[in-house]
Amino acid sequence: MRAACPWVVVGAVALLPVAWGVACEPDGQPRAHARAPATPPSLPAAPAPADPASGEADAADRLWREAARLGDHARLATAAADVERACEALPPGVIESLRGDETPARRWAAWLAGRMGQRAKNALGELFLLAGRAEGVERIHALEAIELIGPADAGMLPQIIDALGDDDDAIRYRAALVVGRMGPEGAAAATTLAGLLRDPNPVVRDRAFWAVGEMGPAASAALPALFSALRGKQRVDWACWVLLRVGAPAAPGLVELLSDGDVEVRHSTAWVLAGMGSAGAVAVPALGARLRDPGESEEVRYLATVALGRMGAVEPAAIALLTDAMLDEVVCHWAAHALRETGESALPHLAQALATRSPLLRRWVAYVLYTMGPAAAGAGGVAVTALIAALDDEDPDLRSRAAAALSEIGPAAAPAAGALARLLARRGEPGRVFAALALGRIGPAARAPALPALSAASEDPDETVAVWARWATARVEKR
Repeated sequence: MRAACPWVVVGAVALLPVAWGVACEPDGQPRAHARAPATPPSLPAAPAPADPASGEADAADRLWREAARLGDHARLATAAADVERACEALPPGVIESLRGDETPARRWAAWLAGRMGQRAKNALGELFLLAGRAEGVERIHALEAIELIGPADAGMLPQIIDALGDDDDAIRYRAALVVGRMGPEGAAAATTLAGLLRDPNPVVRDRAFWAVGEMGPAASAALPALFSALRGKQRVDWACWVLLRVGAPAAPGLVELLSDGDVEVRHSTAWVLAGMGSAGAVAVPALGARLRDPGESEEVRYLATVALGRMGAVEPAAIALLTDAMLDEVVCHWAAHALRETGESALPHLAQALATRSPLLRRWVAYVLYTMGPAAAGAGGVAVTALIAALDDEDPDLRSRAAAALSEIGPAAAPAAGALARLLARRGEPGRVFAALALGRIGPAARAPALPALSAASEDPDETVAVWARWATARVEKR
């Protein structure tokens, strides 16, 4: 992106928007003003900068100073091309023009800063000052240059922080953009940015949220303003995203918000903690309180199970809370799914749940073990043992789900071969196809107990059962 030459844009000033524009940047973010027309062909892209030690940079600076003194557009165009080619940074003469009152030179200097991009970051402070006092095309060039320069150095933060408090919306927007691109190095501006989270201009406000989020955990100084945004339901989507980026430093404050009297605040807080995972482990007791509260909304209780499941790997208390929650039929399926996230440590608890009296819970646990696949064979095969017992349960739906789970476990389900063969032999059993599939995936280890049942099932009137039984027979007999 390149700004237009000053002498080209002068005649088009009347066409430029005076108010805040609504166009977007390439990344979809709103822009503070419309772009100037494209650069004319009289100034082609410059070659790579010359070595400053060659003296060309000094010569380009002298040429610029002379052109600026004369105020001649043609000379300024030539000098700008030389500076762009020869200099690794804006030379002192151009920076002086940015500070000065000579309008042609100042306009060209702002335009040149945009052309040089990152190489012009040594003039960032002057560009902010110029954007605040200039008008029309000159101001547009200064704002464009600020945007094109990219990340600033930490030493420039005082000037950028001053710009964050400017009365001009476009300057505050650009200052927030520059700070955001600095990432954690811009953390000293977090307190000032926190004030912009309530900016009356929504474009500035959203850019401030983004900038705080780009700082990550270093933005802890902005946490009170972010919590206030959640409580006040002001740009909750942005506040949640930023809190996720901040991570662990935000967790203690989120614990307090979990007991807020407004269910929407609790919902947003639980969502953030669910996304935060192990970084929010300090919130496990508070999440457990939300999960156990029968008067809590189902959405909050669901998010509490998700959060606890993602924290269980580092906080054993989360696994205990989810195990207890499986006894509550309202949340049992969520709790079982959440336990899966804790890995092998969840298997003993899931196996125990298969022996409860709740048909709903047992069906959900069998399904969760099915989704775990071969990982369900861990922890000494405790889940495989529980699934074998479930194959003889009086609930046909559970028997079918248990067979399906064993089929996903594969060869490690070999101890279940006998029980699976018995299930396959039962005419009218809904889980026969899964039993055949499980035996085939176990392979030769299932030969002795499985072959008689598979041979009979290969001639079964149910064509689906017969097809899978013949497939499993070939797998079992394979040596």
